[in-house]
Amino acid sequence: MTFSNLSPELSVLVWVVLLLLVTIFVQVVWVDIKEGVEFTLSDRLSGLKNPTTQRLEKTVRNTVENLAMFAPIVLILAISDISTGSTVAGAWTFLIGRLIYVPSFVLHIKYLRSLSWFVGIIGIVMCAWPLVFGI
Repeated sequence: MTFSNLSPELSVLVWVVLLLLVTIFVQVVWVDIKEGVEFTLSDRLSGLKNPTTQRLEKTVRNTVENLAMFAPIVLILAISDISTGSTVAGAWTFLIGRLIYVPSFVLHIKYLRSLSWFVGIIGIVMCAWPLVFGI
């Protein structure tokens, strides 16, 4: 699904940001349930105790880190008016990798987590390829 007037790559970027927002929302609700509202309202310096809560926090952090690589490339593609079959496929590959990564990390499915992370990185490389090599 794409948004009108956006390139397919920018549409995927919107979906990735929405995935991040949902992940953050789930994390906050989970922290409230497992660690207590007092912890949520605190400075959080005491650290998270629940393993799932810790994994949710790491998932959010990892998604932000990956988005920091993906978003600039997609924005440069848009500014440069570059959209090829491989950049569109790369953007969707990144999103699919992230969609699998988030639950597999939270649910502690380690091999699937690592594989899906790598799939996301491949998607980033696919998007960057024409910018770096002009192909």
